[in-house]
Amino acid sequence: MPEFAVIIAAAGAGSRFGGTVPKQHQPLAGATVLERSVGCFAGQPGIAAVHVAAAPGDARAEESVARLQASMSVPLLLHPCGAAGRGQTVLNACELLAAGPAAPEWVLVHDAARPCLHPADLARLLAAVAEHGEPALLGAPMLDTVKRVEDGAVAATLDRAALCRAQTPQAAPLPELLAALRAHPEATDEAQALERAGGRPRLVLAAHPNPKITAPADLAVAAALIAAGTGV
Repeated sequence: MPEFAVIIAAAGAGSRFGGTVPKQHQPLAGATVLERSVGCFAGQPGIAAVHVAAAPGDARAEESVARLQASMSVPLLLHPCGAAGRGQTVLNACELLAAGPAAPEWVLVHDAARPCLHPADLARLLAAVAEHGEPALLGAPMLDTVKRVEDGAVAATLDRAALCRAQTPQAAPLPELLAALRAHPEATDEAQALERAGGRPRLVLAAHPNPKITAPADLAVAAALIAAGTGV
C-alpha cells in the first residue's frame, strides 16, 4: 500500500454556518470539529503525515494543531495557505508539498468539516487505491428521490441509482491532482478537478455516516454519532 500525505482543507469562513466562529473551530465532543477531523487519521495505517491548510493568521487553527501534535504518531503540520475557494486552498497545499524536500507520491484530501470519518471506511478507501492504483473517493448512495428544477417547478425526476453523494477523503497521486487543480482551481472537490482533466476517479461507498458540518444543527448529529461509536 502506498503512503499518503493527508491534506485537511480548513480555511473555510463558514458563511452558511453563520456566526463569528467558523464551523471547523466549533466545539464538538470535547474537542473542536477540526481536531476531531485531524484525529480521524491518528494511528491509521498508510498515513505518513497530516497537513492542515488553514487561513493565514488563523490563531484557532494554530492552537488546535499545537494541542494535537504531541498525540499524533505522524508529523502534523500547519500551512497558512488558505484561499477564498476550497480548490485554490488545496492547490496551494499541493504546491507546497510538491516543492518540499520529500514530495509524497499520493495525497488524501479531507474536509475539516467531516469529523466523523470511520476508520473502516478510511481503510476501504486506501485498500481500493492499493488494489487499483488510481484516484478514488468516498461516497454515499443517493437515498432520496432527486428532482431537477427549472423556474421553480419540477422538470424531471433523476435516476438515483446513477447518483451518489460525494464525500471525503479523496485520494490521488500528487502530480496528477496538482495538474488537475492548476487547470481547474474552481472545482468544488478534487474528483471534479480530475474529471475535468479527463480522469474517472473510482467511487468507494462508505459503510458508516460521514456527514459534513454545514449548519449548527449538524453539530448535534455529529456528537450523537461520536457518542454512539459510529463516528470517531
